[in-house]
Amino acid sequence: MVASKRTFWPVEQVGFLDNLPLDIFLHTVENVDFHIHAAFEIILVISGSMRLYTEPGEERVLSAGDVAIVHGWQPHATQALGDRNMVLVLQFDPAATRHDPKFASRRFELDASGPAGAALRGLLSRMLVETRMKRAGWQMSLEALLLDVRCHLLRFVPHRIDTGATEIATAFEERKLSAHMQNAAAFIRRNSMKAINLDDVAAANGLSAGYLARLFRNETGGSFTSFLTQVRLLRALELLSGPRTVKMASVALDCGFPNIKSFNLAFRRTFNCVPSEWRKMYQVAQPSAYGRTDAPATMATLLEWAKPAMPRL
Repeated sequence: MVASKRTFWPVEQVGFLDNLPLDIFLHTVENVDFHIHAAFEIILVISGSMRLYTEPGEERVLSAGDVAIVHGWQPHATQALGDRNMVLVLQFDPAATRHDPKFASRRFELDASGPAGAALRGLLSRMLVETRMKRAGWQMSLEALLLDVRCHLLRFVPHRIDTGATEIATAFEERKLSAHMQNAAAFIRRNSMKAINLDDVAAANGLSAGYLARLFRNETGGSFTSFLTQVRLLRALELLSGPRTVKMASVALDCGFPNIKSFNLAFRRTFNCVPSEWRKMYQVAQPSAYGRTDAPATMATLLEWAKPAMPRL
């Protein structure tokens, strides 16, 4: 398998646990071609080995105990090596907290077998143990551990801000906003196909335009216009996955873009291709690239790794 030269890739559908901004599971790696998804992903190899390919042109061999990161919307592929392997996968919404609005734009450079990776190994192991044991408060524990993971990445893993990173608003992100912002987001979602502006949203929610503009900057890290564009693009992805008989101009207008030119421009800035290319190559979003599995034999290893992060196990 070689690094992909494409500028757009199949989209994997990622789902999260009920009322949580994450999913964590065991998986046996197979050969999966390049694809993308919105979730931030951390891979922990429990046994065996695998090869991870990421754009642009990076390739790493991961063995038992190694940890690797796949950023949201980063093209990546996997290849099985040798005997049967087992990996733990954590996927989470990179926008699921207001404490670091730039998290989705951060690009971490993790040493797969270094001390930072070892600490993440313990946290991820504890998270999976929590989902298996389901003791009282296990969901709260998962949310707390996810914050620990993100905090550890920020403090101990070298990273940079990618100003060109793709950021799309998610439903879970909206549930983390203040009441005023949740109402504003709901109004935008209901009316995004119309020619609405900041004044319209503010008036509908009994707020001043200036105050609402500040809320957008403080709680989403962006402007009202960027949030509205994100909502429209999400709607566009739904329509582009439907029948190909729908004309592109109709998709643009149905999503609230004034013309096909502005639609193409916004789409390219976010997805690095125009809508017609997206629909032509990948009309239907791909199902999850991961086949879930449950291997009780791996729990002994995970319990051992989890002990430093879980003293009262």
